[in-house]
Amino acid sequence: MNVFKTLRKPYLATFLASIILFISCEQNSLDSVENAFNYSVHKELIETTSAVDINNMLNINSSSAKSNSINRNLDVIDNINNYYNSDLSLPNELLGMTDYNPQEVVTTALNNGWMNQYDLNLMDQFESDFQSLGFDGALENYENTVLSLELNDAEFSKKNLVANALKSMNNYYPEIFSSSSEFSKSSRGWGCFRAAAALILSSVGLASCVTVVACGLAVSAWILSYSAYVDNCQN
Repeated sequence: MNVFKTLRKPYLATFLASIILFISCEQNSLDSVENAFNYSVHKELIETTSAVDINNMLNINSSSAKSNSINRNLDVIDNINNYYNSDLSLPNELLGMTDYNPQEVVTTALNNGWMNQYDLNLMDQFESDFQSLGFDGALENYENTVLSLELNDAEFSKKNLVANALKSMNNYYPEIFSSSSEFSKSSRGWGCFRAAAALILSSVGLASCVTVVACGLAVSAWILSYSAYVDNCQN
């Protein structure tokens, strides 16, 4: 039996209109889905990578320790890629910035367009909130501010990865965010963190990966290396 003979024209028109309406409603439902922070990268990182493994990845051998920052950081990226079977790459210009002082880091990142002033303002607000609200309160305010921006998927994904990186940094190197540490009490310490924030934002924007699943883990692990920048910067 030919179904189109069974469906007379009025019924066929109604049937087709119903399908179109259903598809339209489904599409509107998809379009209206709001951004939501997801910490699966952070969770996967701490479940699969011990603090010892992180330190081994970020530590470099004595021979490369004598070379410049670009070569040292290339060694770190090789360690990360070997561990996660990833293919993370970052431009040498960014890798060389770990030898810069805090102001040079921030200025270079802004001048190159690797981050914008609003991104930096978000990190400055995180710093301010941390001092009064602690890490969890500062992160919650960061989330609320980002959500209020109604960003597109690409831009929100970057902000989400920054949030994952901050949580992971707090997990592996909590001394950075300890309210009792000399770091959090000093303007120099927060100047160093501001520079590290610029490095984090630049890394998220510039990271290149093909292996998508491993990419988030590799970027997060790389960002953890900036805790060493903070430590060296304030000493």
